[in-house]
Amino acid sequence: MRFLVIFCFIFSSSFSQDYVPLDTLDQNHRTENKELFTAKLKTFGNKFNGKYSFSVNNELEKNLEDFKTFFSKSIDRGEYVYNTPFNKKINEIYTEIYEKNDVVPQDFQILVSRNISLNAYCFVNGTMVVNMGTINYLENEDQLAAILCHEMAHKLLNHSENKIVESAIEKHSKESKRENRNLKRQKFNQQKTAFSVLKEKLFNNSKKNKKHEYEADSLGFSLLRNTKYNATELLRALDLSLMYDTIKPANLDIGIYKKMFDIPDQPFNEKWLQQEDFSKYDYVFEEKISRDSISSHPEIFQRIEKLKQSFEELENHNRDTLKLAGSTDYDALRTTAKKEQVPNLFYLKKYGFSIYLCLYRIQQNHMVEYHKYWMGKAFNEVYKARKAYMANKYLDRVDPENQSESYQQFINFMWNLRVGEIKKIAEHYAKEES
Repeated sequence: MRFLVIFCFIFSSSFSQDYVPLDTLDQNHRTENKELFTAKLKTFGNKFNGKYSFSVNNELEKNLEDFKTFFSKSIDRGEYVYNTPFNKKINEIYTEIYEKNDVVPQDFQILVSRNISLNAYCFVNGTMVVNMGTINYLENEDQLAAILCHEMAHKLLNHSENKIVESAIEKHSKESKRENRNLKRQKFNQQKTAFSVLKEKLFNNSKKNKKHEYEADSLGFSLLRNTKYNATELLRALDLSLMYDTIKPANLDIGIYKKMFDIPDQPFNEKWLQQEDFSKYDYVFEEKISRDSISSHPEIFQRIEKLKQSFEELENHNRDTLKLAGSTDYDALRTTAKKEQVPNLFYLKKYGFSIYLCLYRIQQNHMVEYHKYWMGKAFNEVYKARKAYMANKYLDRVDPENQSESYQQFINFMWNLRVGEIKKIAEHYAKEES
């Protein structure tokens, strides 16, 4: 899921300006979950001892060790929340799923990520991550249960395990070694040959990945209909996944910049809005790999149609007319998840994204003082980063091929500001809060 999609379809309801973000910085929970993750990964890795060749076993061991390091650091960075209403609800749904399905193990480790996009994924060791944004964008817990069942199905079908094993075997296969040797010996067109090899591998992997998605949809639906949840909501969950994966970010009105940054100690400077003219660049791509062809998630409507063909109770359902089942406690969770978006972006050190979202919310007259406060905090972090020549870690650069015009304007604005100007903006909003 792409981060920028969160800026569309903002709910119009008004929240209290005094909302206090969840306190989730519990070191004990971090330590416990890191230890559990490591133990589960070690148990998983023990399955491979002596099962493959020395080189393949070494490759698998190295990959798992790298993964352990990477994931442990994500826990240390505070990317997950613990002991919150989100964790409680997800664990409640998980309990219902495994109690009604004997094939589902009771030892899944489920973590809630601060990520604000609609996504969930399951790792090879049975650790599942559910983004907080998933709760914001799904409309009821039936849909959330559908997403959990889909990810559990991937684990039950050993999709991730098979993928990493096949990758290690392929890397050390005679054929791959021969391809590399031949490529190095080739005097001309090395890049073209390498591209052709990569394209073929991507297409082959894509075909297998699409098959895996269909299989997980089917098994996930079978798991879901054994529970108390409305299994047909899987179709709506897929529909929402498509919606929030393809829509463009909401636009900022150009006037919001002068409104927010024409401050007493620093009049607004029109030069801040200057943009680089990218039309002078000649973008030439001799060949592009089709995104549709290499996508690991086949088009959602194809998956929906395949589910309808496979299950009679879904055959007559039209996703445009599905009835949505809401509940008070889930609606409250959605409200909280929405309030947590800006703090989550801040804690994930995505300061540019958080400022952009704050500006959009202020433009919509939505929790204005709350978002001014967080915007000031984010500007202060950008100031410190610019002063230390580290702003590239927290601010994007303009990418006209992949960004909306509105977001490009925002990025140009941020980079056009001088260090001292950023400091004055941060100080202005800090004074307003005090």
